[in-house]
Amino acid sequence: MNYQVLVYSRFQANPNKDGGNRRSCQIMSTLASEGYNVKRIDEPKDTMNDFYSHYIEGAKYLLKNKKYIRLFNRKFIGNCGKHLIYFKTILRNLDPEKTIIINESSYGWDLLLFDVASKMNFKIFAIPHNLESLVYKQKDLFSNKKAPNWLLTEIAYLSKASAVLTISREEQWLLRNFGIDAYYYPYYPTQEIESELLKIRREREASNKEGALFLASFTNPPSKEGLVYFINEYIKNNRGTSIYIAGYGLNELKDQLPKHKKLFILGEIDKKDLLLLMTSIKALITLQIPSSGALTKIIEFLIAGIPILADENSSRNYFNLSGITTYSTISSLFDLLKSDLETPNLPVEFKSLSRCFPIEIRKTKSKN
Repeated sequence: MNYQVLVYSRFQANPNKDGGNRRSCQIMSTLASEGYNVKRIDEPKDTMNDFYSHYIEGAKYLLKNKKYIRLFNRKFIGNCGKHLIYFKTILRNLDPEKTIIINESSYGWDLLLFDVASKMNFKIFAIPHNLESLVYKQKDLFSNKKAPNWLLTEIAYLSKASAVLTISREEQWLLRNFGIDAYYYPYYPTQEIESELLKIRREREASNKEGALFLASFTNPPSKEGLVYFINEYIKNNRGTSIYIAGYGLNELKDQLPKHKKLFILGEIDKKDLLLLMTSIKALITLQIPSSGALTKIIEFLIAGIPILADENSSRNYFNLSGITTYSTISSLFDLLKSDLETPNLPVEFKSLSRCFPIEIRKTKSKN
């Protein structure tokens, strides 16, 4: 049977953007390689032309599911109804026997797609980029609870999926303990991105290495908090190593960060400049407060032949891999930067696990 696959995601499948977009590239590439006819579902537009019908739909849903805390917020109720009607309208004219839905998100209004699809007997698969209820400061849209206090809410929605494909082993283990059919589908870049990284690996063989790179998406709270902590500790304990700091969201933070002559805050650099920097740095530094998911850049930098100095939180899914050295204190990190670091082996085990889905989604049944 020739299935149509509808993919709902907050990310564009763009290889030139950050980790979330590159993870979406991987998912779309896997679907194409397995011969699926793929179509993206866009987020609904902000317009609410029929507020009354949206309001009634939203109020019914919130009352039925005992989500009372927002029942006095007319705009919230209308937005809830708008998303419910939007998802139902998309699925109404499709055949559940010939359609598969993939939801890359388990946050906010996106959770409603699990409810709608399962009740309409569609197969829906969750491929969340991380468990949102375990992300630092992340709040549940419906209860306003902070992480991790709404974990059971996220679990309840994910349990409506035919299966969940996780980016980390830890999330697979956790979901299986709640009786959810969860499978490990790690990140590995698409062939286009991999080719660029292998080119860097070759160029690094003849380059002089100096300094370390702190690269992250600083719109991500765990990465932002990690950066602020790192800079403060660097200024107190610096041993002379130059540090280059770059990533999405950094332009807005620049003026708020402490300054130091050996800290080079580059901001959001373009792809060409990043690739050039990757040929000459000694190592990548990662530092996060506890969170979920897995850092996609770790695999990419290993492919590029760049040693990684990772704290225990960010190395959680990559222990015992060639090229990754885990540090427990900032002081030990600076000692490591003075040492000789070996070129990592290619992470071939991740490539073999990520080129296809760990289950045949065609053969999986809907949950309803």
